[in-house]
Amino acid sequence: MFCTNCGHQMNENEDFCPECGTRVVKNNLDNMSNTTVGKDNINLKTNITSNVQNNQQQTLSEQLAKNNPIKPFINNIKNIIKKYKKQLLFGMGILLSALIILVLFNHFVGMEKLSWNKDYNDVKLKYVSPTKIKLGVNFSNKEKVDQIKFSSTCGEINNIGLEVIWDLTDAKGKCEITASYKRKKIKKEYTIIQSNIGKEELYLDDKIDENSDEDLDLDGLTNKQEKEYGTKPLIADSDLDGLDDYYEIFTSKTDPNKKDTDQDGLSDYDEIKLELDPLKADSKGDGIKDGERSLTYTYSIEGLELQITGKGNIASTTVQVNSNTKVSNKLGMIDKLFTFYTDGTMDDAIVTISYTDEELQKNNLNEESLSIYYYNEKKNKYEKIDTKVNKEKKTLTATLAHFSNYVVGDSSLVKEDSTTQVLFILDNSWSMYTNEQYKEITGEEYAGGSGNYVLEGSDSEGLRFRLTSELVTSFSGKGYQIGLSEFRKDYTTSVKIGTEYNKIKTNLSGMLGNFITLSAGTYIGNALKNGISEFSEDADHKYIIILTDGEDTSSSNFESSVIEKATKNDVKICSVGFSSGSKSTKLSNISNATGCKYYSSGDVSGLKELFDNLEVELSDDLVDLDEDGKTDGILVADSGFLVNRDGFSFSNYGSNLSSGGHCYGMATIAQLYYSKHLPLNLSSKNVKNDTSYAYNLNNTYFKNYSNLYDYKLKTNPLKYTFGFRTFDEEIPSDFRDVNDTTLIINEKYKKEMNDSGLYDITKEKPYLNRDQQLEKWGATYKMMESYLLNEDKMQTSKSIYNDDKQIMNAIYAGFIRQNVTTHYSSGSDFVLWLRNVIGTDSIEYKGAQGFINILKTRLENKEAPVISSDFNGGLHAVNAISLVQDIDNPNYYYIGVYDNNYPGEKKYVDIECNIKTCVTKANSYYKGSDEPIRITPSLEYDLEYFK
Repeated sequence: MFCTNCGHQMNENEDFCPECGTRVVKNNLDNMSNTTVGKDNINLKTNITSNVQNNQQQTLSEQLAKNNPIKPFINNIKNIIKKYKKQLLFGMGILLSALIILVLFNHFVGMEKLSWNKDYNDVKLKYVSPTKIKLGVNFSNKEKVDQIKFSSTCGEINNIGLEVIWDLTDAKGKCEITASYKRKKIKKEYTIIQSNIGKEELYLDDKIDENSDEDLDLDGLTNKQEKEYGTKPLIADSDLDGLDDYYEIFTSKTDPNKKDTDQDGLSDYDEIKLELDPLKADSKGDGIKDGERSLTYTYSIEGLELQITGKGNIASTTVQVNSNTKVSNKLGMIDKLFTFYTDGTMDDAIVTISYTDEELQKNNLNEESLSIYYYNEKKNKYEKIDTKVNKEKKTLTATLAHFSNYVVGDSSLVKEDSTTQVLFILDNSWSMYTNEQYKEITGEEYAGGSGNYVLEGSDSEGLRFRLTSELVTSFSGKGYQIGLSEFRKDYTTSVKIGTEYNKIKTNLSGMLGNFITLSAGTYIGNALKNGISEFSEDADHKYIIILTDGEDTSSSNFESSVIEKATKNDVKICSVGFSSGSKSTKLSNISNATGCKYYSSGDVSGLKELFDNLEVELSDDLVDLDEDGKTDGILVADSGFLVNRDGFSFSNYGSNLSSGGHCYGMATIAQLYYSKHLPLNLSSKNVKNDTSYAYNLNNTYFKNYSNLYDYKLKTNPLKYTFGFRTFDEEIPSDFRDVNDTTLIINEKYKKEMNDSGLYDITKEKPYLNRDQQLEKWGATYKMMESYLLNEDKMQTSKSIYNDDKQIMNAIYAGFIRQNVTTHYSSGSDFVLWLRNVIGTDSIEYKGAQGFINILKTRLENKEAPVISSDFNGGLHAVNAISLVQDIDNPNYYYIGVYDNNYPGEKKYVDIECNIKTCVTKANSYYKGSDEPIRITPSLEYDLEYFK
């Protein structure tokens, strides 16, 4: 018998196949296999066999499955799934969605908690001062702190971990800060309020009685008449056309407020000078506008005649002659610089310049070789022009192709191209660095010096190297040959003179903290003697620029030997001293003896100004005011006053004696202190309705006329007037608050003011209207608390240091001087002013007439005269410290000034002059335009008050 499933042979008594386990049903079909039957019988057998086999397919496992106890449970589950299929699918969808949302939330938002840390006081404020505030955040995941991002609508943010320093120093109005992690954000908004909400710039009152019979500008019109005709009571020539107001109203009948009354392209002044009618556009009736006519005009001054042919305002042609300029004071030249300018269009110009035998003899010039030269400032080159010499008349005549700057020289001596060599010798001693830098560089603690073993760190950031690199860049294209050396105890050349500029700048960039010298020390004499030997003998101009922060530490007396060697080799030594090096009398003597200057500043902050002056010194007094690489003007006078040395370190201030500020007093004291003419003690002064307190500067910092800028205020409560940073403090963020609609002072600061005995605290309405408050403060207030220094209380205050009190008393004494001192106005006729005010027809001055005349003379006398004008919205006094004439237009000038509203910053006042007057012109520093300037005629008049 065989298994019907697998074909295994079985015994007849076996019911199950031992091979596959199939149950075998025993029947008689097998007996039929050998029987012969019909076709139908065969099919029947086959069907029967198939059915039997199907029944026999049940395995042992299937038999066991029929008796499985969990089968009913499984069947129930199947039934439930079948019955609730839709509900189960919906639930699974919700569960899957929740899982996806959870994953996305964690990815984009995060499970972490983010909030502001309330342990930081600044987080509790709504109103803050313009200062740096400190905030912190709470974050639950310390491992992901670096993923928190900070942003703000104003100011700058720096954060270390969860702590934020937010710099709002220059902010105003409303500012918002945001901390974000993924899509999670927290925000904080503040309103910025100035700590002292007085005026940002202080100015004096300048009231004019418009209905009086005064003639302030000496133009022949009273103030009442000036008001009637709409002219300016302080400017004799209101429209600046060269004709005074009285002449235009009553003589020429032209409009005193229009330069060109008939609008023909020629000014009223030019029409009269050219014998045309200023009231007719076509004076000759030939159909040609006067401004389009080709005309000839002859301009004459002593020693010069210029005949110009052209169109337009050729009668306004001017020639300025300056002496003692570096451009004109070269070998083989007569020391005169001629600057030609015209408002018209030049077709042709013939100039005739006179010379004298004395000039020839003084400069050892050959008369037959004389020529006129054009000075090309862009190339630093002298270009000879065709010149006719008339020895009988002692004149030189030439045709000028254009108007610019010209000199006269001996062509056998004048070098059209000259070689200038400059060697920078830079101090890299340890005093420039801090103790921390010393350890970083050497790996050891600093153990030198005396006593406290603390290095000065006078230029720890290497400003001297950066400024030297900038100065080297400014010489590009001018043919200068530059060298670089380092000195400490020894001296080493970094790059030789004549090295390519980029190599020099590369070496400079790597000098901070790296040394090519071997030994510590500051041997200045040794450095100078070595440096002098590095120049070429055939160089035309040789300069050493030596920079140091200290005195010479050697025991040698090098001064005379250095001067002797430098003079023999024609080397000029320009020296820069700062920190303790600013007191080097040896360097000062050496620079003066070799034909250069000694520049000094109390600290590194003054180096920028010193290097600016150095650039002018080495560039033949050519000045680049806006640092664009182009010459703007020529320095024609310099007092030597440096704002970072000779000005105050603190700013102009208001008090109960002058709420508008003490600018005139500060300028007066700075001027006289600089020239060492300020009396060190003075009794009380009575001026009209003002009375000053006596002062005594003996036994104070000021007794020896030490650098004014080095003096720092000592009385801490004065920070409320002069600013917290004056005392190296940050403005407290919570200085101000708002109580309803009143801007108040925080009680703890108010208490300090009251305890100092120096202040008046008042409550008043804001001086700004609503819109102005919003613009300036970012919010509006109906009332505000303000505070003002009280100089009367100051006299008895126990908080004030004596040095502070005495200098402030001196400033106020100088302040009220303005009410009794004679001033000249640049808006009035100089000759009339001399006659009517001073009582004379002439005063000995050099150069041109009027304001420039006085200013230039005083600057050349090394004075820093006080000038005042409506520079920026109110009368303000500053010190004039230098004068630059525009390189193209000799009628335009730039006055370098120390402005006590901005301590430590040199600024410029632009002015424009015509024949009779000078007025201010708006620039990037000051917006005042067409305003006159006041100045006293001499130091003698200034000192009259102090006698």
